[in-house]
Amino acid sequence: KVVAALGPLSASGCEAVHPAQLHISLSRTFTLRRAQLAPFVDALDRALSARRALQLRVGPVKVLANETQSCFFGTVALTPASPADAEEARAVLNVVDGVLGYFQKPP
Repeated sequence: KVVAALGPLSASGCEAVHPAQLHISLSRTFTLRRAQLAPFVDALDRALSARRALQLRVGPVKVLANETQSCFFGTVALTPASPADAEEARAVLNVVDGVLGYFQKPP
């Protein structure tokens, strides 16, 4: 579905991303020094290892562009499937915020 939704963008010089290459991007950006990358990923991995998997509902694909219209992004809204999943999602955000705080980054 994602590839099909982004297919029309290929005429503008953009290429659709195969679903195997999809990733999750944070909505707030922050910087880390190269030496901090592995420790940050390790800290997230350790902190999130005790969390359970979430059941999420996926919304429709929306296409967004950067300010110069030179790069396009496919986005989807994710919503928890149950109140328990919503609670777990909040717990995951708290864990991530804690790791960010450890690295002196804003939540």
